[in-house]
Amino acid sequence: MESKTSKSPESVVRKIKRKTRCKFNYNNNRYHEALNNLTPAAVYYGKGREILTRRERIKKNTMIQRRRYNCSLKVA
Repeated sequence: MESKTSKSPESVVRKIKRKTRCKFNYNNNRYHEALNNLTPAAVYYGKGREILTRRERIKKNTMIQRRRYNCSLKVA
């Protein structure tokens, strides 16, 4: 007598693949607030400082561009 809870090998493989995708997404695509909005993979591989420095440079340049644009506007 077979158990009704036994699963086919295909369903087990699908479940493993789904969990692997979720884990990959969690570690490589999802930013974590506790990690300064970096992915766990970026922190683990030591790319955190580089990413944060690049973000700061982009932010600084954007603020300079906005300031120049806003100062060039004529007030009516």
